[in-house]
Amino acid sequence: MLLPLLIFINLKLDAQLMEVNNIKLNLNNQIKLDINGSIVNTGIINLNSSSNDTAILAIKENITNSGEIKNNGYIYLAGNWINNGNYFPQQGTIFLYGTNQNIGGTNSSSFYNLFLVGTGIKTLYNDLSINGTLKLFDSELAAMEKSITINNESTTAIQRNNGFISTSLNGSLNRKMLSTQIYEFPLGADLLNPIYRPVYITTSFAELNNFEVGFINNSPDFYGMYSSLKNEDIEYINENFFHSIRRIQGESDAEILIKYENSDGSFDALSAWQSSHSPKWIKVDNSGFNSENNAFIQNFVNSDKRYYTAAKINEEITEQLHIYNSFSPNGDNLNDYWIIDGCEGCSVKIFNRNGNLVFESEDNSVSWDGKYKEKNVPDATYYYIITTSDGSKTYKGSVTIIR
Repeated sequence: MLLPLLIFINLKLDAQLMEVNNIKLNLNNQIKLDINGSIVNTGIINLNSSSNDTAILAIKENITNSGEIKNNGYIYLAGNWINNGNYFPQQGTIFLYGTNQNIGGTNSSSFYNLFLVGTGIKTLYNDLSINGTLKLFDSELAAMEKSITINNESTTAIQRNNGFISTSLNGSLNRKMLSTQIYEFPLGADLLNPIYRPVYITTSFAELNNFEVGFINNSPDFYGMYSSLKNEDIEYINENFFHSIRRIQGESDAEILIKYENSDGSFDALSAWQSSHSPKWIKVDNSGFNSENNAFIQNFVNSDKRYYTAAKINEEITEQLHIYNSFSPNGDNLNDYWIIDGCEGCSVKIFNRNGNLVFESEDNSVSWDGKYKEKNVPDATYYYIITTSDGSKTYKGSVTIIR
């Protein structure tokens, strides 16, 4: 059955529920249909617009799509978006103009334009992709454990006033990038008491890159990444929040900039959670803080997902000692020895996890080659005790052999 609406008209239906059952509803050009309730669609809804005229569907409550919607116009929605069927965004725009609203259903949704013109929090219960523009205005788009993918490579594909995207530990904002301009990942949390900690990424070449970034407004201790587990050159880390960063696509060097406020504390560099071998926070090479108190990583090439937070570096240890946390004694003349720089005359002892002494150098004149009694020890994590020559300081930690 075909239900045509082909004349220029503004229609308003006051029913609490409109059902589109196994029919085809066409809204053409200047047609505007107002629904003072919800829509349940098991048929086909087409919004057809020309270059000068736009078809509009305005819904005061929810829309549940178990059929097919083709949107080349405007859909204004004050309630929840529930997609259990097929949604074809074409060049259409979704306006979420309610307060707290949900985007869910059994099927993920791919929008062309999504404008959050209302207030409150818009929460995802399924993955979301944007092919055109995402305008946050002053709303929070809560990804939670889901992903938001921006397929538009333009730097203006995300726009905002005071709005932001929030994520949980496994949630993320993914942006495709195709220029050397700065791409903003507008991340934050807590709309009532907002904390805005965006990430800015710039690549060295105008080639396709894709980065996945998240912001977790919680202590890493809550997730088992304990702040007390840290390398010897880290005095303390930021325990209030952390970011996740992963490169999905691309190879060109990138510069990562993470916004921090002075109220967050005093830090010198970024630290990353090392999950393998000996789990702990380690200093990120080529990282630091600029004059505006923002953290940065230069020459970023990592493609593994890692968690990052700010760190205060123990300058005393950094200046006096350089203690490596791993080495590979495989005979290739690269990193074959565990060497401690800047500790002349130090006493060095290394133990296996059973507490047995496997290496000792009374004056740090001998570097460990990964052997005990001329035989290779197993690849594992070992524990050291380093004592300065005057006995005034002792350093304890771990070193991992990776052949």
